[in-house]
Amino acid sequence: MKKLPIGIQTFSEIIENNYVYVDKTGIAAELIDRYKYVFLSRPRRFGPVIKIAFSGGNFRSMERLSENLFKILRKNEKHLGITWAAASSDVWFDELIQNASQKFGQPVVILIDEYDKPILDNIDQPEMAALAREELKALYSVIKANDAHIRFAFLTGVPKSSRVSVFSGLNNIEDISLAQNLPPSAAIPRTIWKQCLQSILKARTWIRSSSGMTAILSWAIMCITHLIFCRKQPLPR
Repeated sequence: MKKLPIGIQTFSEIIENNYVYVDKTGIAAELIDRYKYVFLSRPRRFGPVIKIAFSGGNFRSMERLSENLFKILRKNEKHLGITWAAASSDVWFDELIQNASQKFGQPVVILIDEYDKPILDNIDQPEMAALAREELKALYSVIKANDAHIRFAFLTGVPKSSRVSVFSGLNNIEDISLAQNLPPSAAIPRTIWKQCLQSILKARTWIRSSSGMTAILSWAIMCITHLIFCRKQPLPR
């Protein structure tokens, strides 16, 4: 029975330990052809690529936030073979985009994962949350300023409320979180969900009958389908 890769983000570990894996990389080309700036409300996961991931790190103070931002930018520089440094993260990000585009002779792709985590991590510290929001606002405003150097930008996060203020300078982002017309490759095939869930349910000793398993399996698939396609009808009970 294949295991679900809950909490595992390392691709090699997923493959080597035979976890469930559905390859959806085909959607990348379709999204790039259809949009330029995209926001996707996080479900809990080209030419030169700049990746900013806030999934790890301590953002409980401005010092730690700055340290993590510099670390992320420095890592991208190393990956792209570019050397640059600045006193602020937004200036550094700006130069990184332009230098990467110039070096490779083509516009860059920007991937930002959990864009709002530094804010959400400080929800119990309103003053720090406000400072983090302003820092991120300055960082993300660089994207709008470098439109000519960007091929595609993809961002994930949670609430719309903070997105409005953080991205006030970037008002042309397409929010596809509730889109009903995503390309077919965006969905995980029903057969994959059924196969995965069936093997898990069979391993549970409390499932005694085939009819019981069928009922639970059908309910689970309906719930997953509801979450994937963001339908408006209520969840099945």
